[in-house]
Order: sequence, then C-alpha cells, then structure tokens
Amino acid sequence: MHVFLYEWVTGGGLVDEHGRLPRSLLAEGSAMITALAADFLGVDGARVSLLRDMRLDHLAFPGCDVVDVYSSSHWADEFERLAGQADHTLVIAPEFDGILQQAVQRAARAGGRSLNAADEFIQLAADKHATAERLRSAGVAAPHGRVLEADVDKLPTDFEYPAVLKPLDGAGSQHLLLVGGPRDEPPPYPWRRRLERRHAGRAASASV
Repeated sequence: MHVFLYEWVTGGGLVDEHGRLPRSLLAEGSAMITALAADFLGVDGARVSLLRDMRLDHLAFPGCDVVDVYSSSHWADEFERLAGQADHTLVIAPEFDGILQQAVQRAARAGGRSLNAADEFIQLAADKHATAERLRSAGVAAPHGRVLEADVDKLPTDFEYPAVLKPLDGAGSQHLLLVGGPRDEPPPYPWRRRLERRHAGRAASASV
C-alpha cells in the first residue's frame, strides 16, 4: 500500500514565500506529519511518500520517500504525480483561504483516492461558527458565540465575558484573542470573527 501524506507548511505550500515560515503552523504541521508518517509506516507493507520544503532539510522522516520541492511549479508537479500514483492520499492543511479544500480537490483531480473527509464536511469545518452551531443543534455541547463583521473594533455589551475572539476560518491559534469585557479594544481585523464564551478545559486536538 502506497500512501501519499501532504502537510501544507512542511510540504512546500509556502515554498515561494520569502522569510521564516509561520512558527505556530510549522510546529503543529511538523508534529502532525511526523506522527502520521510513523503510524502509517507501522502498517505492514505500507510505503509512505511525502513532500518537504527544501528549507526544512533538517526535518527527518525516517523510512519515508521524501521529495524536496524548490518552487511552486515543482510542488504542483510532484503533488499531482504522487497523488495520482499513491493508493491513498491524506492532506493536512489549514482551513483559512480554502487551502485545505483546494488541496483535497487538487488531489482528486490528479486521480488521488482521498482519506480526507467529504468536501461538504471540510467546508463546514472551515467555519468555526457554523461548526459550533451545527454541534449545538445536534445536542452536542459547544460554546455560545456570535459572528462579528470585518473591521469591527467595538465588542458587544450584551455578551457574557470573558470571551475568546477568533477568525472564522483560523488555524494555528493565529489572531486569537482573550477579551475580558466590552471595554477591551481588540485590533481591527479585515475578516469576520467569532466571539465565544471562554470555558476552562484541556488543550487538545482531534481528528475525525
């Protein structure tokens, strides 16, 4: 069984961008791709291929077939080649800007057999407010929240604080803020955000 694993940050999704890769996304992406590669290699007869941004040659994937990519065109060629050749493809990418959905669709167009969720599910999960409301409507506990429009710099007074302010399609905890009350003045943000009640709990990540 040949499995193609693709993670956006480590796998060349930003290969043409100058400067440092986003720290939080790189840390999370590295952890996820490393863990998944090890899990698949533990399956008898499994062969794992993946892409790696040429700047991350220190990031080792023992036992995997690693292709270093050096430009966006090279990335596109290798992504489509591996997706088309592999028995299964699994894409790991942030939801913002439709990155995850577009990568999964690209793999499908190349003939890939996806292990990702269906397109409709990805679209729903990319919207944090829509996801929370869908869970609540199904009887699953989820924080109460509301959507704030782009560039809003005043918080509502009729909301229960403390609260968390986050982009609707954010990832890697980027642009996430803890606000204590309506007098707080979070910086303007050019996209819609979700304001939700803060609940104490344990930090965790889950894959379905």
